[in-house]
Amino acid sequence: MTTNTHSTSKKANHLIHKTSLLFVHGNSLNSVTWDKQHELTKHCELTFIDLPGHGFSEFSETPETTYSVDGYVSSIVDVAKKLDAERLILIGHSLGGHLVVNAASKIDNLVGIVAMGAPFLGMPPAMDRAFLPNPSIGYGFQGKLDDAQCMDLALAFWSNNNPPNWIQESIKNTDPNARAYLGQSMAQGKMYDELKILKSLQVPIAIFHGKNDTLVRREYFDEIEIPTLWKNQVHDMEGGHCFFYENPRAFNALLEEFIAFNTPS
Repeated sequence: MTTNTHSTSKKANHLIHKTSLLFVHGNSLNSVTWDKQHELTKHCELTFIDLPGHGFSEFSETPETTYSVDGYVSSIVDVAKKLDAERLILIGHSLGGHLVVNAASKIDNLVGIVAMGAPFLGMPPAMDRAFLPNPSIGYGFQGKLDDAQCMDLALAFWSNNNPPNWIQESIKNTDPNARAYLGQSMAQGKMYDELKILKSLQVPIAIFHGKNDTLVRREYFDEIEIPTLWKNQVHDMEGGHCFFYENPRAFNALLEEFIAFNTPS
């Protein structure tokens, strides 16, 4: 379905959907990100969103508002409220991981959050503590990218020098304004205090990290307070920034466990 400027696809695995999973991809990626999670569970409805300006979504005619943190959060909340589910679990990667935390208080039927590749930021954001000094990070907030820059960003998402073609194609096909205006809104301080949100979060949050992630600093998670952290630990997984695509079996097993934890038998 298409809702305003974002699109979603659904996979219904049961006749009665009491728990729904909503997957949100990262900056310059799209819903292909979750191809290895399509057979995740037999008891939930899976919904995969293409954020505005990404994947099959339209390019926005109002990029300054649509491609801001608030604009992306609004698109997630809009989809979430249209899902016919008693319980909702939000699953976000990279930018998507930040967005699902920011959307938490706006969704009444939320029972859990899964985030990966997303070092949650306070205000002012401690970027030097949260992220590794990778020059490719800047490309995520730059408008038009040439082929070499697209490849550099794709390499940052992967754990070796051979990222799958869909990553580079996703970067190329993203509206350049989506990166530029997101960076502009962040530079203007139009962000959420995610550390404050985490401290008051009322649902469990499962956090995953790729051991070979070249963008996110692992130690940062040990420095921040996350009262509802599932199993009281960050789960370190084999792979890079997109470890769940590289190593889906291990990730999916833990995700199934988290889903069961939040779904009454």
